Amino acid sequence: MFAFATRFLCLVILACAPAVPEGEVHRRAMMVTPDDTMDVMFTSGTTGRPKGVRRELPSLQPEVLIGAAGGALGTFGLRPGHGVHLACSPLYHTAPGYFALNALHVGHSLVLHEIFDAENVLRAVEEYRVTSTHMVPTHVHRILGLPAEARDGYDLSSLETILVAGAPFAHQAKRTLIDWLGPIVWEYLGSTEGMVCSVSPPEALEHPGTVGKPADVKILDEAGNEIVRHGASGFLGELNLLSGQTVFLTAVVTKPLRYVAVDRDALRAQLFEDGPLSDLVLSTFIARREALQRVEGVGLEIVGPRSSEATMQMLDFARANRLPFTWHEATPTDGTEPPLVRLPGGAELQHPSRGEVLRALGIGRELAPREEVDLLVVGGGPAGLAAAVYGASEGLDTLIVESTALGGQAGSSRRIENYLGFPAGISGTELTGRAVSQARKFGARPATPYRAISLEPGDGRHLVRLEEEHEIAARAVVLATGAAYRRLPLEGLADYEGLSVFYAVGPPEAQVCGASRVAVVGGGNSAGQAAVWLARGGALVTLLHRRADLGETMSDYLIRDLERYGVAVRDRSEIAALHGTEGLLDEVTLKNGERLPFAFLFFFLGAQPCTEWLDDTVARAADGFILTGNAAGVDNLLETSVPGIFAAGDVRSGSSKRCAAAVGEGSMAVQFVHAHLAALAARVG
Repeated sequence: MFAFATRFLCLVILACAPAVPEGEVHRRAMMVTPDDTMDVMFTSGTTGRPKGVRRELPSLQPEVLIGAAGGALGTFGLRPGHGVHLACSPLYHTAPGYFALNALHVGHSLVLHEIFDAENVLRAVEEYRVTSTHMVPTHVHRILGLPAEARDGYDLSSLETILVAGAPFAHQAKRTLIDWLGPIVWEYLGSTEGMVCSVSPPEALEHPGTVGKPADVKILDEAGNEIVRHGASGFLGELNLLSGQTVFLTAVVTKPLRYVAVDRDALRAQLFEDGPLSDLVLSTFIARREALQRVEGVGLEIVGPRSSEATMQMLDFARANRLPFTWHEATPTDGTEPPLVRLPGGAELQHPSRGEVLRALGIGRELAPREEVDLLVVGGGPAGLAAAVYGASEGLDTLIVESTALGGQAGSSRRIENYLGFPAGISGTELTGRAVSQARKFGARPATPYRAISLEPGDGRHLVRLEEEHEIAARAVVLATGAAYRRLPLEGLADYEGLSVFYAVGPPEAQVCGASRVAVVGGGNSAGQAAVWLARGGALVTLLHRRADLGETMSDYLIRDLERYGVAVRDRSEIAALHGTEGLLDEVTLKNGERLPFAFLFFFLGAQPCTEWLDDTVARAADGFILTGNAAGVDNLLETSVPGIFAAGDVRSGSSKRCAAAVGEGSMAVQFVHAHLAALAARVG
């Protein structure tokens, strides 16, 4: 056994092939795009722009460039200095059913165009000591069609691996190839896409369709406990690979294998361009993070008693940011003010702020004491993220600040099924995660966790002050702080929060609720989504709401889902009291006096706008929501009573409080921002 020198700082793609002998020089090869009618071989040091190559080649000395299939360079988005891996994505498309994989481009690699001369290929393998080659079946048939004396006249001893992708390849051709070249690794991608292909040793060819023993990579927690294993065709990593967050796990290889390490920045860049690859990687990373949240002993350790408000706030913060954590309900032994937060690796933070925790994990952006931007977006929910995407994509220097977690309440939604374009539904985590990636793609800068504490309108620039003595001067501001769920005024509620009472549903909560009686309190879509998700996980769920007809506040498709998954619905039901001991709930009493047995409560009640920090800076309705448009005495639909300050999403008075509507308002706000900035420029001119 030997340890991988990785803790998921890069994407690792596994492939099972002969181990590289110790001391062997690893040379890099790069694929280039030749003319459609020619195979081109470029030697080391090529710096010009040969015919057919679609972008400037980086300096690669002393590497070898060998002709490749059309379109490869443009699709791969190659960059210099990637070491033994060549690109961000292992897949590219050149024709239907034809895929290329760079998983084994260690040493010299040869990637063949469909139009080629078989003997020139063999000559190239011999001259450049090619170790791996990618072909379609046509290539192999042409080589096998050469007279045996012609094939045997070339020294092919360097060739370790052949990848054949595309149409099915006859078993006899496989056998002939092995008989000719000897015991090489055989890889077959077929007509399906994946991060890497299925890999099997030559003996598996005796039984087509079988796969040999894969190389094992064990994923271990800090104590050395095995979490999961990955083999050939797998790829390592989880959400921290995209966010830059400190890693929680270690990978250990149990036997030699080949792998491709993809730099984080390179991976991000490719995910921006390759939709299918992005779908695969992002959904897998999210699923892995949710799995980690169910594992005891992974991630942060938070030490503090339930009576400590700061401890409970830190727990809520960790949940909102989907951080794996373990809570030790105790007073720190050294007598320091709770909470005590232990990081992966053992470092300790005593009574830290939320920003200190995130920055210690490597994901909190450190703002300068003063920043000047074109557009400041306050709030990182759907409306704020949409404003950031459209603002940055249209050339505005855009900063988005969020006090808790990017994604807002929508980010905690288990499944949004009525969002346009996702007929099977999409989780809030995935939807908002994609939005954050999109905002970064266009150059928007997300900064968390920074809570806005005041807004001072100005002539030309508005000043927003943040906690920790930061201030942002912006030419335009979009307020998208959303709304928070209300806490019921119940005696002893704080004693149950974090143990039996929750305000969001995630993997840790779902794990403890299985086969338990659970009440979801609320009549909106978020309550319905949570109830369905908990019921699908095995909980016995009752939904309590105060109206006579649930259809007044909840979408019809969710009402049908409640019935489908056996969720009991009680109309005109409001909780008056909680009963239990030491934070563990036993029963609740309704206002009509009825007592119901529940072990857990999830509150999704109403909406309190997050606008208390604004005071009287902008006009607000009596319930605290921000007035815009005619209600604020202005023409623009989303502009507030202060020119250059706009409101979008749930925080705006009169908004529909729906995710898709918030996205629309956020993008629309940027149109009004441009109009405002144009008016400012005209006035100055």
